Amino acid sequence: MRDVLPPKAHGSAVGRLSNFGPTAKPWAFGGDEAPVSENSASVTSAPEPVPSPRLILASASPRRRELLHAAGYDFEVHPAEIDEDDFPASILPADLALRLAQLKANAIADRFPDDVVLAADTVVALGDRALGKPVDEAEATAMLELLSGTTHIVITGVAIVAKAASVARSDRVMSAVRMKMLTNAEIRRYVESGDWRGKAGGYGIQDEREDPFVKRMAGSHSNIVGLPMEKAAQLLTSVGIEPTPKQPDAPPGARTDAPRDAPPNTRPDAPPDAPRQQW
Repeated sequence: MRDVLPPKAHGSAVGRLSNFGPTAKPWAFGGDEAPVSENSASVTSAPEPVPSPRLILASASPRRRELLHAAGYDFEVHPAEIDEDDFPASILPADLALRLAQLKANAIADRFPDDVVLAADTVVALGDRALGKPVDEAEATAMLELLSGTTHIVITGVAIVAKAASVARSDRVMSAVRMKMLTNAEIRRYVESGDWRGKAGGYGIQDEREDPFVKRMAGSHSNIVGLPMEKAAQLLTSVGIEPTPKQPDAPPGARTDAPRDAPPNTRPDAPPDAPRQQW
């Protein structure tokens, strides 16, 4: 008579225990529910996206705000208050523009170390002479008389600083401007308009006039306005600051209050006689 042996245990507790080691828990055998582990792949969530640093414009210039806004950047404005006259008369215009931009950026970055600060300063150079912003009508008149009929250089220093990331970068951009000969009456009318206020050299290329002062220019137009956007965008991209993508314009008459991925006949702008699909 043949001995009958008990069938071999497949998947027995002993077999399963050997897979998990001597400290296996009851849930390893199909008993209690498995505890949630912080390292468990089943509960691992995707890392939250790191928010972009905030951009701060360290300038009170409405022209710089307009240029930055038109380019699609989101930013806050915190003007820097520094002494722009505390420099030796011998400093070259290009060095002055760059140094002032760096000082402005650092002054605001000290207050907002976790953010990216953008600063700029524009000076007009006639030879080695730097012309900043006139303080009154008399100085504005003198600057316009000096620049009348000349070809001069508009220089803007641009600087970005992010203290927490130990980032400090700067550069300068130059453009050439040819101004027509101005009459005393033209200078007087312009000064009386007040448009010279806050502008390097006492004038702005963007000012609306029937007969513009500037006859020719070479280089960046936005630089002459006050912020060379090509250079500013390059510096901002280097620290991860990008403009907000513009949304495409909707066709004339189209409604934009429906989910764009909705089935065709579930959108509010579907023809009234079309059968309405259910979600």
